[in-house]
Amino acid sequence: MDLVPGKFHWLIDATDQKRPPLGFVRGIWWALVVDGTDGSRMSDHRERWDDRLAVLLKTGYVDEAEARKRRIVPQTWTPPPIAAADAATARILGTPREQPVRGRVYWFFNPADDTRRPVGLVRGKSAAFVVNSPTGSYLTGHGEGWASKWEEFFLAGFVEEAQAMKDGLVPSSWTPPALSPNSLDALRLLGSGRF
Repeated sequence: MDLVPGKFHWLIDATDQKRPPLGFVRGIWWALVVDGTDGSRMSDHRERWDDRLAVLLKTGYVDEAEARKRRIVPQTWTPPPIAAADAATARILGTPREQPVRGRVYWFFNPADDTRRPVGLVRGKSAAFVVNSPTGSYLTGHGEGWASKWEEFFLAGFVEEAQAMKDGLVPSSWTPPALSPNSLDALRLLGSGRF
């Protein structure tokens, strides 16, 4: 099954017609899975999209084309409507972005945060370093890589510095905050490719 990031792919249960069709959207790292009957989201944002898809296929789901071919659904079957919030999430998941450069701080802003506190994200070899978050600066761990953290920021509604300036969230004269000595050390380590 060839999954295009950001596009809804419908999965149909081949073993039980009473189970709802599932809308599956692949992201860089995660998947969005939506129950086609009631619209509830079923994905865990810590589960890789390919792992989630493998579980669904093992439990009897097949893609829409296979379901039509096997006459599990009629040729005239149409997918259920997609909620606006899910369509927006799918667009975020499917938006191609440049690969972040290792060791560089990318600044993000959350439009819902009235303080306009900038949060930095730094890509390492596999890990990420988060700078100036509400819980402090930290290195990701426990299998959470830079790609999943990057996607998490976008799914949470954060916008990159340039977009924040364009949208008027911060003035065009905004400059990043000074980094602590510990953060500078972490940047050097990430830039060297050790993490």
